[in-house]
Amino acid sequence: MPGSTQPPCRSSPVTPSSDRFDYRVAWYPLAPLQDLDPALPTAVELLGRRYVIWRPAGDGFRVFLDLCPHRLAPLSEGRLDPASGQLMCSYHGWCFDGEGLCRRIPQASPPEPKPDRARHLAATALPVREAVGLLWLWPAGEQADLAATTPLPLSAFAKAEDGFRWGSIVRDLPYDWATLVENVADPAHVPFAHHGVQGRRERAMPLPMRMVCESRELVEAEVASRALAITTRLIFQPPCLLEYRFHLPGERRMGLITYCLPVAPGRSRVVALFSHDWTFPWWMRRPRWWDHLTNRNEVLDGDLLMLDRIERELARRRAAGEPADWRQAYRLPTAADRMVIAFHHWLERYGAPPWQTLLQGGTVSAAEGMAAVIPALKSPEELPAREEMLLDRYQQHTRHCASCRGALAVTQRLEVAGLVVAALGLAVAVLLPEAWRLPLVLLALVGGAGAAALRWGLEPWFRYRPYRHARR
Repeated sequence: MPGSTQPPCRSSPVTPSSDRFDYRVAWYPLAPLQDLDPALPTAVELLGRRYVIWRPAGDGFRVFLDLCPHRLAPLSEGRLDPASGQLMCSYHGWCFDGEGLCRRIPQASPPEPKPDRARHLAATALPVREAVGLLWLWPAGEQADLAATTPLPLSAFAKAEDGFRWGSIVRDLPYDWATLVENVADPAHVPFAHHGVQGRRERAMPLPMRMVCESRELVEAEVASRALAITTRLIFQPPCLLEYRFHLPGERRMGLITYCLPVAPGRSRVVALFSHDWTFPWWMRRPRWWDHLTNRNEVLDGDLLMLDRIERELARRRAAGEPADWRQAYRLPTAADRMVIAFHHWLERYGAPPWQTLLQGGTVSAAEGMAAVIPALKSPEELPAREEMLLDRYQQHTRHCASCRGALAVTQRLEVAGLVVAALGLAVAVLLPEAWRLPLVLLALVGGAGAAALRWGLEPWFRYRPYRHARR
């Protein structure tokens, strides 16, 4: 499997260019492998198209367009045929092998198509790879030969042979891809937007950022903090990789490796790896689901409230004919803003995702896409319900994450067990002699209190947590 190579840095002035970036001709990580259920088809979106992920028996994962060639039914609603291990469409029962070839049509006689017919009736299979615990997709299926020779955008800080370990998270986000990249490229917001989670306001300081490279293939910056003895490399490798490489005292290294996926106008997906080298002690590692609940999702929640309002303010200005270009709308006077500026320069030169072409005239603006996911606020009374939709952890993350789904299922079973203990304890206490009553009543109280703590204390962390920056 080809590895990653660092793109050449060809610094060039930022001027209008016809060298537009082709977003389909690139590798994207759709999801962590550990979050994919090999027994069930999984739907996913990228660049305005729906795909289905599934795994043939005894083989690796496959990705097809989420369309059955028969009547365009969603293959993600299908199932794995237990007899053949093939993907069966749930509409009429057509079966497809790992290459997409149609192998069975129940309505035909005989049901097995001949080879040339099987190819004509095939589902559309896309190039895929598996690496660093992620499933990768190449959307331009017609350029499979190019996919075979194009290296994955892997980080040097995600190499097990160099002593790195990492965890992962995936979350769907109700804001635009460009907004996601801009936010991740901005380290200055961390002490404030994530106070008490991944930073502290009182520790904020100037960030002496300098640009190292600005080219079509790579945008790179460096922050060398003498006060903290930390050197940080910020690397944007279009279209989706944006990472931080931290070099800490004692030759320790850690990284934030984010893959920012353009899903549709006003919608994106983040697949992130959190890496560190062998010098970090084992006791710093926490269960994956607990890290997601108390750390990673808290960070994303804090960003969501800010970015949602920023996008809607820019949309309002555009609709009103007010200045909305980043040069007019933003004030970026410090060195800490240089990576954000560089990203906007890159967009101007090489272009954002061409939604008009990708969606063939469908919903193409970020504002329309956002409104389709999270309706605009019409009155102050709608604010709590709207924020609950905006911070919907279950739909955005838990249902995609095997660790959090499993932890939620265990939590719910423990809730039931606690209620059963409470009910049985009280019922039996009535029947037994008085000497047994107090212990049984106490047991019932413990069971009931435990069930209540799980139901109203822990379970909401998997679904929705109100976030108030002013109370942090």
